[in-house]
Amino acid sequence: MTDLADAVRELEKAHDVLQACNDYFQSQAMMNAALHMSDRVIPNPLASAVETEMRGLEVSIDGFQRVLNGEAPLPFPMEGNLSVVAPSTGDPITFGSE
Repeated sequence: MTDLADAVRELEKAHDVLQACNDYFQSQAMMNAALHMSDRVIPNPLASAVETEMRGLEVSIDGFQRVLNGEAPLPFPMEGNLSVVAPSTGDPITFGSE
């Protein structure tokens, strides 16, 4: 299960990056409102997309954490190989038998 734990850590890192992007977009929207002396803050459409992706990652992280804690079965069979590339290192992360 260490491969699954590694994947969860990579998802958490991606979530942290998206959170930083979301914070930046919110700050930018507030700055724009202040610049135009507006009491209404109009959100950046990209911020909505970032928030949607963050929610999807949160659901995935929660599901995989439940699997790691033994609270839920795997949502997919662990037969064969499922490989993804870690965004931080570019190294492959393989799930299942090799």
